[in-house]
Amino acid sequence: PSSQAGGVPSTDHVPGPPVPEEAQIADGTVTLTVSNAQPANSGDVLTYTFHVSSSEQFDDTVALGEGIAEGSGTTSWTFDKELVADQVYWWRARAADGTFNGSWSPPLDFIGPEPVAVNPGDFDGNGQVNFDDFFRLADMFGKREGEAGYDAAMDLTEDGRVDFDDFFGFAD
Repeated sequence: PSSQAGGVPSTDHVPGPPVPEEAQIADGTVTLTVSNAQPANSGDVLTYTFHVSSSEQFDDTVALGEGIAEGSGTTSWTFDKELVADQVYWWRARAADGTFNGSWSPPLDFIGPEPVAVNPGDFDGNGQVNFDDFFRLADMFGKREGEAGYDAAMDLTEDGRVDFDDFFGFAD
């Protein structure tokens, strides 16, 4: 038998934790931002892991982003996942230098967004129902499901044809 060796684990050579800044929610996507972590050695290139959970104990994973390249001063990760409206979600992040993972940041929470409202009649997706959309509907007028050029998005009544009923729905 050999003599007993002792030691204490150390975090001296791992990146520091990033500082969580904010969670922004827009158009059904969530963007999480942290202030960059301090590398253990100058010149280390850091990547980040973001963990989103429905539990403050992080015993489940709702979304996970790994290998996110470090930004200038801050690092952000955007994910697109349907979340439960008004539910509290928790998130945290940590940095890695290619050898070691740093410790997790303090967790922050955010509230699941309301579902993105669909705006029937906004055929070009610019957030407005206007004359450009009207002209698109007019170009489709008279088309039936199965015909070349038929676009189901313009069949507002979902009856398989673009006709006056769709025009009146558009006007409403």
